[in-house]
Amino acid sequence: MAPRRYNSRMADYKLGLAKSLRQKPTLAESRIWSGLRAKRCFGLAFRRQVPSGPYILDFYCHEHLLAVELDGATHPFRENYEGARDEYIRAAGIRVLHVRNFDAIHNRASVVKVIAFHCGITHEPGQSLESE
Repeated sequence: MAPRRYNSRMADYKLGLAKSLRQKPTLAESRIWSGLRAKRCFGLAFRRQVPSGPYILDFYCHEHLLAVELDGATHPFRENYEGARDEYIRAAGIRVLHVRNFDAIHNRASVVKVIAFHCGITHEPGQSLESE
């Protein structure tokens, strides 16, 4: 199923919604963003709350076509929605990595390491998980 195009009114709505979500991040989003923003994750450029068709990606690295989606209290009982979203995103050629909110909050360094791994970067012993 190929991604559908949406009219400009829908695009404007999604941009506004994404901006609103960036202004009021969840605790899990804040924790992960602190490890990804400003190319802190091995120089990888991530954006947050990125519109993609009818969906908004939590984090996105365009260079590696990787979306990182946080799963938890904000996505309860939404298996059908998440399945459709993942199918849409994958049809656009973007890989999807799901991270539990608990891990994002309590194991940020490990999550950042996993994200880097999915972008093809391996962690060397003694190397900082986040670039200086």
